[in-house]
Amino acid sequence: MARAKKNHIAGQPFPARFIYMYCRSPSSQGQVKVPLQFVAFETEVQGAMASGSKSVASILLALNLVLYFIVLVIASWAVNHGIQRSGETASVLSLPARIFPIYFPMGNMTTGFFVLFSLIAGVVGFTTSLTGLHNIFQWNASNLHAAAMSSLTTWTLTLLAMGFACKEIELGWTDSNLRTLETIMIIVSATQLLCTGVIHVGVSEVIPQRMGRV
Repeated sequence: MARAKKNHIAGQPFPARFIYMYCRSPSSQGQVKVPLQFVAFETEVQGAMASGSKSVASILLALNLVLYFIVLVIASWAVNHGIQRSGETASVLSLPARIFPIYFPMGNMTTGFFVLFSLIAGVVGFTTSLTGLHNIFQWNASNLHAAAMSSLTTWTLTLLAMGFACKEIELGWTDSNLRTLETIMIIVSATQLLCTGVIHVGVSEVIPQRMGRV
């Protein structure tokens, strides 16, 4: 049976903590106390690492919250602008494009797909960044698992929109608003990737601490 006891030196409690196991000695009828592991320093290091991961994740989530809000505003404006002029643009299109024209009066033929996926990524990213901040402040296993999953889902949607942004840049003929949306989408795809990695690191730090307490 393993027991945890505090070590004392010269009557003063030593801040370190040892784990001892009591084993039967083959040469005697009693038990021998054998030290197994020095855990106090490791616990302090894990606590410092967890605090660092929590701070970095909070900063990245706050940054992504602002970036996704900007993406949401620009993409919403582009969709509204396209809907208002859809009658003019659809009249010159042939079937079946006339039924559902993914075509915008500005940009190129990739703009429609890019704006729609940017709008979806902006809505999901803004929501998951907001809920992710709450999960990070809680900093326990269940909340971190939820934040990690939502962050990974957001990054995949952002990566898809970023792919259309790269294609739109390749084709060219975009105005300043679309160029701003393209730039922010590329930036937020990188920051969201970093945020996802930091949250997963936090999960790997919290789980051993929880198992150690059990």
